Amino acid sequence: MPLNSSQICDIDSSFIGLIGVVLGAAIIIVKDTIQNFIVKRKDKEYLAIRVTCLLEHFSGGCVEVVGDDGLCYGQRNEGGCLEPQIRPPQLSFDNLDVKWKSLSRDLMYELLNFPNEIDKANQIISFTSEYISSPPDYEEFFEEREFHYY
Repeated sequence: MPLNSSQICDIDSSFIGLIGVVLGAAIIIVKDTIQNFIVKRKDKEYLAIRVTCLLEHFSGGCVEVVGDDGLCYGQRNEGGCLEPQIRPPQLSFDNLDVKWKSLSRDLMYELLNFPNEIDKANQIISFTSEYISSPPDYEEFFEEREFHYY
């Protein structure tokens, strides 16, 4: 049975409507994808800036620890011994309100595990101080601190 002109017109308008719906959905998907990309990029940039500021502060503290010779204004303590003048710097990412998931898995692990590595280094330094190093210079202690904070 042949189609008359009104039936052909209905098919054309249905087809055009379908194309409009598909095109509208595609535009929304593209727009959302671009917006998500921009938001994720901004999250990464913010995270990078916050972490960089913390790491720069931490590295400044490391420089101070490495330069600590155990003398206070060029003098030993009352007992004639060297003792640390600089406290080791602390690093914590706990209070950062950032989107860690915007980073790659490997980079996220490296950053979030870094405070654990600092704790391990401090345990080694503490062990050296208590069981290996001896007065008056505590040479091994200061060497271990310098090695781990360098």
